[in-house]
Amino acid sequence: MYKVKELEGYLIDLLSADESVTGVFISGSLATGTFDNYSDVDIRFVIDRVSITEAIAECRNKILNSDRKVLFFEPCWFSNAIIVHFDNFIKADIFFYTPQILIPSPWLKDIKIIKDNKGFLGKIKTESQKLNFEISEDEINKAVDKFLAQSHECYRRIMRSEYLYADELLSSMKLIIINFCDYLFCRPPIGWYKAEKRFSEDQILILKQHILDEADAVNKLRVINDEFLVIEDKLCRVKSISRDIEKDKYALEYMFKY
Repeated sequence: MYKVKELEGYLIDLLSADESVTGVFISGSLATGTFDNYSDVDIRFVIDRVSITEAIAECRNKILNSDRKVLFFEPCWFSNAIIVHFDNFIKADIFFYTPQILIPSPWLKDIKIIKDNKGFLGKIKTESQKLNFEISEDEINKAVDKFLAQSHECYRRIMRSEYLYADELLSSMKLIIINFCDYLFCRPPIGWYKAEKRFSEDQILILKQHILDEADAVNKLRVINDEFLVIEDKLCRVKSISRDIEKDKYALEYMFKY
């Protein structure tokens, strides 16, 4: 058995015994069956109680008092989650929800339901499968403007020989391209996750561009700019967005005179 599957089952048994747990589901590669030994465990619990903070504290204590060795707890920006790193090199993302805060979402289309005492999760999944991810014209325009600004800043840093900073900006620009590709196919954006399997070989070669030194730094920036313009044009056509692509093209080209 894959060690990630074994840990998943162990944690579900350990944490779902609490009578306040009315539902359990998994997401990510474990839910879709595309996991390997380097996958994360992603478990989510629906609880019939008021305090998620208390549920997280109890979860932490149960894991610490179990026979599994914890290396460390990773700081988590989500107030309803805990991230645990175990000594078998598996990371577990554990989320808690009350029925009031869990609503249908495109991100919940492919969940795998493990426990559903009240039929709540079944309804959530059914409603989620009817939803497509949508992005507003305003959000797309803001992302385009952000790309233009980052491209300009990247060029400035190249001219200053600040290649590490330039490469960080280039990575942010590539992420916007990746998000736009997801928007194009009405997929909820999932960032860099399994990018090598989601995009064509030609796109991957473009996204692998990095600015590490002076050699071809400007040409690499041009390659990313050109790919963005192609994706931006396709997205605006599909979403019927009225945007002056030629103006954006000019904004990404004129700076090279300086």
